[in-house]
This record gives sequence, C-alpha cells and structure tokens, in this order.
Amino acid sequence: MASASVLGPEQDAVIQGGKLVVRTRALNAYLVCELCNGYFRNATTVSECLHTFCEPCILRHFDSGSTKCPTCETDLGADPFTAIRQDMALKSLVERIFPNAGPGTEPSRKKKRKRSRSKSTATAAGAGAAETPTNDAAAAAEAGEPEAKRARKLENKKSAAQSGRVGDVSVTTKYLGMDKSALPPNVSVSSKGIVTVDNVDWVKFAVHPDPNDAATLALPSIASVMQTKASIDIKRLAKHLRKKLCRNIPGAKIEILFNGEVCAPEFSLEFIIKTRWHSRDSADVLDLTYRMIQS
Repeated sequence: MASASVLGPEQDAVIQGGKLVVRTRALNAYLVCELCNGYFRNATTVSECLHTFCEPCILRHFDSGSTKCPTCETDLGADPFTAIRQDMALKSLVERIFPNAGPGTEPSRKKKRKRSRSKSTATAAGAGAAETPTNDAAAAAEAGEPEAKRARKLENKKSAAQSGRVGDVSVTTKYLGMDKSALPPNVSVSSKGIVTVDNVDWVKFAVHPDPNDAATLALPSIASVMQTKASIDIKRLAKHLRKKLCRNIPGAKIEILFNGEVCAPEFSLEFIIKTRWHSRDSADVLDLTYRMIQS
C-alpha cells in the first residue's frame, strides 16, 4: 500500500501509480460505530433503516431492553434481533483497511437472543415489575476500563445525544427549514438539503412505486419517507426494498429511478442529490421511484 505521505495537507485522497491512497480520517464517517465510537467490529445493519453498528454494540443495545434503532429510533418490533443482518461487504472492507482491529469478545448473537427473550418472558410474568437499566459506566469499570476512557465515552454519548444522532426520531426533520443562524455549531445544512451533524451527512428521501407498473403497485405498501446516511448507495437501498417488498417472489429485483432515469447501483444518494437534483425547494425531499423486475 502506498504511503499516506503522498497526500497534501488539504487532500483526503489521491491516485498514485494506479492505486487510491486515502487518509483514514476521511473514512471515519462511514466506518465508525455510533455506539462505541470505534471502527466497526462485525458490521451489522438494521434492515429497516440501514443504520450500521458493531454487532456486539447493537446486540448489547437490544439486550438492555430497547427495541428501537439507536440512531433514528425506528421501532423494530417485539424481537428487534430479527431486524438486523451482518454487512459482509462493510465487514470485509474494515478488516482490509484496519487488519489489527480484531473482533470483540462479547457473547454471540445466539446467546444474546436467548438472554433477551428470557428477559422479555420474565418481564411479562412480573406484570409491572420495574426493569433495571444497564449502567454503562459500572459495566466498564467492572471490565477494568481506564477512568479516562470511560469519561471520554460518556462525553461522546452526551455530545451525540445533543447533536440529534441519538434520541431524535429524525435528524433531518429537526434541522431542515431551520434558520441557519439558529443551527448548533456542529450542524450544517447544504443548499441541496444534506444535513451534516458531527461530520456525518444525512439525507431525507421518499420512495414511491412506479404508477405505470401494475406488478409494482400490487406489492405491499411501505413507509414512503425515510432518512439515512448520504453515503448509502442504490444497490444497498434496492436490497433493502426487495427484502421489504418482494423477498418471496422468485427472481424478483428492485430497480430505482430518479426523474424516469434508472439509477446505477454504485450511485450514492449524495451523488444523485448533487448531480441529478437540479431544482430543489427547501421543503422538498429527494423523490425516488421503484419498480419490480423479474429475471
């Protein structure tokens, strides 16, 4: 791998000798777990909203009793463990870039699910018994974590909550339309409606079935307005929609269009916004169309 010294002080990436050299700080917004602020360990994605976390972190989050996505608070139902899946492509990417960032030693998903279901059963049997919340600081102290590191984690969580990444139903709805002079110092909103919170870009978009395709219109309905990171690509979004709409239809795939043009799988939402969305009102959201195709 080429040395990062070839990068200038203002450069995050450069091509040298046919190889792409990237400064790792430029990747942090896409490879860092919001629950532990470390690089993904066994990257695991919430199928409903496409937010990604370390597998141990999201399992611990659900094991504490929560049934919502930590980022956008989408309700994942009575058994949230069925709403997550390992992101093998992202897992492989992290392992190649950071080979020394090995997996954690937390319990396996199977053990976590068993514990969570046991807890749910016990809570139901108790009929109103109060559940004791998990104390992250106490758990960290028991594990022998240094005091300075524990304090830093708690401060990061506090900062995340204040910025809207944790606890708010919609980061984008909170800041879109707000007077720019009233925005917090860690938040900015572009003229294209991309909301940046702590150097992480978010977009709000809508998906609608193709009104001219009868097979697509016959599919189950889904929430039309969604929010996710701007880096999500069309391939990943199409896989998410296929799982929600037509996973049991043999050979079915989802195709996504913008203004009647089929979007390439490698297009990110940010790319579409910046290169295809030429007229935008501050109240609008990116409007995508999907249709089912069968091979």
